[in-house]
Amino acid sequence: MQIFTKKPFLDDGSSSSSRSFGEDCHLYFEYNETVSVDGLRLPLTMMVEELAKKHHGLNTLRTSDLSENSWFSITWSPATQIPSRQTLNQYFLTYHSLTPVIPETIPKGTEVELPAFGVLTTKLSGEVWNMPGTSDQEIINRHEEAAASWLGKLMFSHNDFDLFMAEKPKDLPFSSGHYEVVYGEW
Repeated sequence: MQIFTKKPFLDDGSSSSSRSFGEDCHLYFEYNETVSVDGLRLPLTMMVEELAKKHHGLNTLRTSDLSENSWFSITWSPATQIPSRQTLNQYFLTYHSLTPVIPETIPKGTEVELPAFGVLTTKLSGEVWNMPGTSDQEIINRHEEAAASWLGKLMFSHNDFDLFMAEKPKDLPFSSGHYEVVYGEW
């Protein structure tokens, strides 16, 4: 997770990080979970509550304060039963922007969708997730490339991304390749 603000943000007397990407993109906060995918993790809402005890801006920043570069990722580990298949224990890593086009005040109970702009999968069997004769693999590759590009743009070494890429099956009938995150200036 990285929270960028349009202006340097003060949080209990300390300013945002010295990392700035232009006039309206200042790094306020970043968090990179280091527990393995198989390890125990708090749900995202609980983790944010815990982190907000030290970084109060996580509770007080408004969407209008955030730079469009603010993002978070979620590791999903569903256990799904597919008819005529074994129970699948695969993992998904999704990347989401924190700056959707929504009003500042949202009535309580309103659902806000934060669609994924990048997705990685691991431990997946190609014939389960790809329909023959479709562009499924192309879409998967595009989502992986989007995640790699995003991390490179923000110069962020994401532990989960690296873990997912290292654990991708090498014996699939197709290869989505290995994307290296390239860091650089924008």
